[in-house]
Amino acid sequence: MVKTVNIQEAQAQLPALLLLALSGDEVLIVEGEKILAKLMPINAPSRSRVPGLNRGSMTPSADFNEPLSNEFWMGLE
Repeated sequence: MVKTVNIQEAQAQLPALLLLALSGDEVLIVEGEKILAKLMPINAPSRSRVPGLNRGSMTPSADFNEPLSNEFWMGLE
């Protein structure tokens, strides 16, 4: 869940917002339409890629390394 609060509300509710962030919610602090900050726990689980997870599930086409045609680069294709 994403919770968006303006900067004045964030100042008044910081402890509660920190609890939300620690529980896994995303907390955005905004001023008008501009996002100023995002609260998240420092030990948040990384969303990094796992090498080899989908090995063999995709294969490139036979012409993958061939140069692209002039028509492609001119937007005619």
